Amino acid sequence: MLFFATFASLLVTVELVLAVAVVSPRAGQELHTLAKAKGKLYFGSATDNPELTDTPYVAILSDANMFGQTTPTNSMKWDATEPNRGQFTFTQGDVIANLAKKNGQLLRGHNCVWHQQLPAWVTNGGFSKSELLSIVQTHCGTVVGHYKGQV
Repeated sequence: MLFFATFASLLVTVELVLAVAVVSPRAGQELHTLAKAKGKLYFGSATDNPELTDTPYVAILSDANMFGQTTPTNSMKWDATEPNRGQFTFTQGDVIANLAKKNGQLLRGHNCVWHQQLPAWVTNGGFSKSELLSIVQTHCGTVVGHYKGQV
């Protein structure tokens, strides 16, 4: 039995090595360019604002041949865009949206409502179903309206 488990493990390792060898870009072949050549819409990346202080990182992220799309990982989530009820802030999301626009990259909106990263006022609000529905509609409408035409 040990032989079969070892053999199966070896096969998986070989498959992974071959898979990486097949999709690994060669010098001068960027990931987005390769993806487009294979008929894909884009090859993208997710980023967050703290990473944007790293100059070499930003240089790679900004290469539209490497990444044709960018997703803000946290700056468009509810706790970042509406930390207090009715008080919207898009500063951090706009930084990433503007970077994508400057680089000619697509911008993918992450989510308006997610089970994590809800602001405390939502989680602890004790809202009725109709109140919460209205709050969610207002939140989503405001965020989507702000990024209309960019995402």
